[in-house]
Amino acid sequence: MASTNTTSTSRRNARSPPKPPRDNEDISCISSPYPNHLSIKSPICSSEMKYVLLERLQKEIVSKLGKSRGMKRKRRDCNKPSCTITESVVRSRFVCGINQCTRALENDDKIRCPISLIILARDVRPATIFEHISLYAHIRSIPILIFPGRASLEIGEAVGIRRAAAICFIPKDDKSSLPFHDDKTKMDEWKESNNDVDAFVSNVVSKIPS
Repeated sequence: MASTNTTSTSRRNARSPPKPPRDNEDISCISSPYPNHLSIKSPICSSEMKYVLLERLQKEIVSKLGKSRGMKRKRRDCNKPSCTITESVVRSRFVCGINQCTRALENDDKIRCPISLIILARDVRPATIFEHISLYAHIRSIPILIFPGRASLEIGEAVGIRRAAAICFIPKDDKSSLPFHDDKTKMDEWKESNNDVDAFVSNVVSKIPS
C-alpha cells in the first residue's frame, strides 16, 4: 500500500507544471508599489559581458585606489596627504555596498543630481533587502544593470572585499576642482581621473540591454 501511494504521488508531481517565480524572489523583477502597475523589471547582462565589465572595473577603477587593495581603505583616509588626486576622485564617485548606495540615492534628493549608474548582484537573497535600489532607479530613470551568477562574490573580489551586492557611480562634482585651479598639473590629473570614470560608466551604459 505504501509503495502504491508513493507511486501515485510521484506521478502527480511529474504531471504538475513548475511554479513560476514570485515577484521579489529575484531582484530582476520586483513588485511595483503603485496601484495598477505591472512588476518592475531590470535588465540582466550575459555572463560573458559580466566578466568583461568586471575586468574593466578592476583595471580602470579599482586599480586607481592606491596601494591598499580596493575598497578596504577607509574613506576618511582620502583626506590625508598620501591620498592622490586620482584616488580621491575615484573614491568620491565610486560607491560600494547596499547601505552606501542607499545613502547616495538619498543624497540624490538633496543635490538633485542623478546617479550615473547602478549595478546589482542577482544572487543576493532575499532580494527584498535591496529592492528599494531597483525601485529608485526605475522612478528616477537611472541606468541599472544586473550581473547574473555568483555576482556578489565576483564583484566583491574585483573591488577587494568579500561580497558586494550593489555598486553605483556618482557624477563628478565640479566644486571639488576648486583647490586645483592654480595648479595646472593637478587640474589635469583631476580632469583625467574624472574622464576615466565617465568613460567606464558610458561603456557600461552602452551595454545595457534595451
